[in-house]
Amino acid sequence: MPVMLAVIAWASWRLARRHAGLGRPARLLAGGIALALLIVAELLVAHAQGLRSWAELIASRDPVSGGVYLASLLVFALAPACWRSPAGRDMAAGSP
Repeated sequence: MPVMLAVIAWASWRLARRHAGLGRPARLLAGGIALALLIVAELLVAHAQGLRSWAELIASRDPVSGGVYLASLLVFALAPACWRSPAGRDMAAGSP
């Protein structure tokens, strides 16, 4: 999990730097879309492994590691919005 969190931090930082014109709301939307795609991929893999529903997927996880995984999904979705753009052009801060 630490490696995944480091990759999430690096990728979200790179998104903020590479697309400096994106404001914080747009980066939050990008994180939400990425989270939705990740959940769809996870459900497809679970279905291919024989699990039929999201509830079965959650029930199959260890309580501790499952909670950490769900927390990392939240970090995954919010991380792009946590960085300031290089020019300080975060629309949420009121800058043009």
